[in-house]
Amino acid sequence: ERLFNPPVLPWVASVAGDEQTLLVDSYFDGLYVSRDGGKSFSKLYDPPGFPRRFLDLELVGEDIYGITLNSTWVGRDRGASWEQWGDPIRNTVEWDVKPQPDGSGIFVSALGGGIFAAETPGDFKRVGLPATDVLDVAVARDESGADALLAGTVRDTYRTVLSGGTPGLEWGMSGGEGVRGAAAQFLAASPDDRNV
Repeated sequence: ERLFNPPVLPWVASVAGDEQTLLVDSYFDGLYVSRDGGKSFSKLYDPPGFPRRFLDLELVGEDIYGITLNSTWVGRDRGASWEQWGDPIRNTVEWDVKPQPDGSGIFVSALGGGIFAAETPGDFKRVGLPATDVLDVAVARDESGADALLAGTVRDTYRTVLSGGTPGLEWGMSGGEGVRGAAAQFLAASPDDRNV
């Protein structure tokens, strides 16, 4: 069943949603929302710049997290208001964004730059895996119940515990160093049970 075709070009870049909200990010035409199970869609946000789309789009709780070619964005109250968080490294492409476990800030991965954390817009600090292409990040709980940050890179998958604040730059050996490795392009934690 077809739910939505973007009006400018019929290409969908990404989707996100939950039982209340369905988000459709179109190439070149911004972000659309349905709040009635896909029966109708309306324009929610037009990210500035070109192309007018998000490279990554996440709906977590009441907040929408998105990355464009030149910035990171947070839409509060399911996109009622938007705040620009900036760019951790000038002239690189940010690849993924996730909220910190306590909701106090965000984690952003950057190609060739590692992972960054920010608790306020524009105040990014590198927190791990410098000079690595981090394709995806996830926040979950490890077997002890501690919050952990996972990173999928072009070489391997890494994990570090988040207890006691932000992690250090060194996350230990993965076992894939010095070999071709195995790229981990997508990681996810269950939205209902962060132990999964």
